[in-house]
Amino acid sequence: MFAGAVFGYGILETLNGNWASLYLVSERGVTVQAASWALTAFWAMVTIGRLLFAELSTKVSVLVIYVSLPILLAIAFQGVSRVRRDVGALSAFGMAGLGCSAFFPLSISLAGDEFSALSSVMSGELVAFY
Repeated sequence: MFAGAVFGYGILETLNGNWASLYLVSERGVTVQAASWALTAFWAMVTIGRLLFAELSTKVSVLVIYVSLPILLAIAFQGVSRVRRDVGALSAFGMAGLGCSAFFPLSISLAGDEFSALSSVMSGELVAFY
């Protein structure tokens, strides 16, 4: 289950990280500059989200966060598919970055907890599936 989740996550992160600019400019009519800013917002929110969710995990169950992230990402993809303006691109891809932020690290952590005798093997395998 973790390998499949991480594999799917890798595809979704790649769609955002590699194709955002091309999609926004050619399909949604966003300016090149705004598309670049949207991609920057995605990666910035990946970083900020990891810090935010690390802090939040001291107050909220990690499983709740883990299950919530794909829902947040699905909402973000709905926003991305409806982008019509430069500001919309920035906020939609920022939300997508937040949705992607902690999923991979939490997958590794939860898989290590679930299979504690094989935690180092699980980490390596999940990186390979990513």
